[in-house]
Amino acid sequence: MNNQRGPSGPERRGGPGSRRGLPARRPGGGRPDPAGAEDVPSTSAREQLRQAAAAGASRPLPTVVVRGTLRRAEVEMRPLVLDGDDGTTWELLLPPGWAVEAEPGARVTVSGDPADDVVTTSMVGPVLRVRTLSTEA
Repeated sequence: MNNQRGPSGPERRGGPGSRRGLPARRPGGGRPDPAGAEDVPSTSAREQLRQAAAAGASRPLPTVVVRGTLRRAEVEMRPLVLDGDDGTTWELLLPPGWAVEAEPGARVTVSGDPADDVVTTSMVGPVLRVRTLSTEA
C-alpha cells in the first residue's frame, strides 16, 4: 500500500478554492487596494439584485387588446382559447375565481398581458393573462 501523501499548503493543487488545478488566490491577487479605492462605494451582489428587481417592477407590463372568437381547444384539458382576428390563438389564463359566462363561439374583446413566465401542457398558443373580457353586442 502506498502511504505517500501529496503536497500540502499553498503548493497543493486541485483542492477547495482552486480552479483548473491552480492554487487558491486571495481576491485582488493578495495585493493592497489601489490608492483611493476606499472612496469608491461598493455595492454588494444582493443590493444589485434588489435594485434590478425594483427597476423591473417599476416598468408597466405591456397590455394587449385582442378581438376574436372564444372556443374550447380540442386537447386533453379543453382550455378556453381566443382565436384572434389577427390569426393568433391565445390560451386564456383567467384570474382566480373568474367564471366566463360567454359561450364558445361568442365574439369577445379581451385585454391582458402576455404571460411569458407561464408554460401550459396544452401548448395551443401564447398565454394571455386576462385583465378584462367583454362580449360584443
